[in-house]
Amino acid sequence: VLDKRCQTSDWRRRPLSAAQERYAALDVEVLVRLRDLL
Repeated sequence: VLDKRCQTSDWRRRPLSAAQERYAALDVEVLVRLRDLL
Protein backbone atom coordinates (compact mmCIF):
# COMPACT_ATOMS: atom_id res chain seq x y z
CA VAL A 1 0.00 0.00 0.00
CA LEU A 2 1.37 3.37 -0.98
CA ASP A 3 1.62 6.09 1.63
CA LYS A 4 -0.34 8.91 0.01
CA ARG A 5 1.58 11.52 2.02
CA CYS A 6 4.50 10.94 -0.30
CA GLN A 7 2.46 12.25 -3.23
CA THR A 8 2.53 15.75 -1.79
CA SER A 9 6.00 15.71 -0.25
CA ASP A 10 8.80 17.87 -1.66
CA TRP A 11 10.63 15.52 -4.01
CA ARG A 12 13.26 18.19 -4.74
CA ARG A 13 14.51 18.01 -1.16
CA ARG A 14 17.53 15.77 -0.68
CA PRO A 15 18.17 13.32 0.68
CA LEU A 16 14.88 11.56 0.05
CA SER A 17 13.27 9.99 3.08
CA ALA A 18 13.08 6.22 3.37
CA ALA A 19 9.32 6.50 2.80
CA GLN A 20 9.88 8.45 -0.43
CA GLU A 21 12.39 5.86 -1.64
CA ARG A 22 9.94 3.02 -0.95
CA TYR A 23 7.14 4.97 -2.65
CA ALA A 24 9.24 5.59 -5.76
CA ALA A 25 10.36 1.96 -5.99
CA LEU A 26 6.83 0.63 -5.59
CA ASP A 27 5.50 3.21 -8.05
CA VAL A 28 7.92 1.96 -10.70
CA GLU A 29 7.04 -1.65 -9.99
CA VAL A 30 3.33 -0.94 -10.39
CA LEU A 31 3.86 1.06 -13.58
CA VAL A 32 5.90 -1.74 -15.16
CA ARG A 33 3.15 -4.23 -14.37
CA LEU A 34 0.52 -1.89 -15.84
CA ARG A 35 2.60 -1.44 -18.99
CA ASP A 36 2.83 -5.20 -19.38
CA LEU A 37 -0.96 -5.47 -19.18
CA LEU A 38 -1.52 -2.92 -21.92
